[in-house]
Amino acid sequence: CHTFLADFYYGHDDAVFSEGNYLADMKARWGNVMGAAHWMYDRGDLSLKTTAYVTAYRNRFSLEMEDMFFRLPSGITDYGLKSDVVWNCWNAGVEAAWHDIRPQSLEHEGDFNVTDGNTPPMRSLEASVYGNYTCPLADNLSLLGGVRGSLFRKGHTAYWALDPSVRLLYDNHTLQFSATYALRHQYLFQTGFSDSGLPTEFWISASEDFKPQYAHEIIASGSSYLFNRRFRVSVDVFYRRLYHQLGYKGSLFDYLNTVYDIHGSLMHGKGENYGFSLMLNKCSGPLTGWLSYTYT
Repeated sequence: CHTFLADFYYGHDDAVFSEGNYLADMKARWGNVMGAAHWMYDRGDLSLKTTAYVTAYRNRFSLEMEDMFFRLPSGITDYGLKSDVVWNCWNAGVEAAWHDIRPQSLEHEGDFNVTDGNTPPMRSLEASVYGNYTCPLADNLSLLGGVRGSLFRKGHTAYWALDPSVRLLYDNHTLQFSATYALRHQYLFQTGFSDSGLPTEFWISASEDFKPQYAHEIIASGSSYLFNRRFRVSVDVFYRRLYHQLGYKGSLFDYLNTVYDIHGSLMHGKGENYGFSLMLNKCSGPLTGWLSYTYT
């Protein structure tokens, strides 16, 4: 059985803000466009899916303050191809993507910034291959293991990594429990002055100046149906240790009277991410819904 699908999306938002304390007016325009074509083949014990796609995100932020004006344009465009195959207990695939990134740049008029704030574009190629196997251990108990190999290249700089993962899963259709460990690498980063409450974050890629980020993660999850499957309760606990993290320490008004340098606005370090979530789900009856709480 062959299936062909195509989808497309376009959307953008516009916002205008007044900052009375600084006698400033801010404008923001951001949006996404995406197109993809899919081919799927299903033969019962064998299924294939191949997708070719293009995605793009653009951000146009500007601020006007008395006789000063500046813009902070940024964006990212991806061209990608990925293919996935599932055969019995095996799952494998390949992915490749070309990233064309414009990090946040500064275009200014009438302020005291004397430097050229144009940040050069970042163009890079990312490719990966992965394989996973599900091994039944006993009734309702299985072990899922896999590895993902990735290669990232930007100019003359190249990085590669092997990311293993293992998951123990118990599922008797009423009670489910899983424990997972995984190593993850990431070559694209999103940063910016998030404390402004505006969508002003921008993308940058791994390079000779920014090493790939990676994380060790441990996740434990459990869920159970209650009262003849009328309710379902679930719990998730996680911990991640993060390396080569980037934090943006600048603010909107640093550009008015300082030298713009993207490297000087970024902090490098390690990080931790941990927390838990609880959810109670009412599954049947005239009224259904859920109640949840998350700490992270």
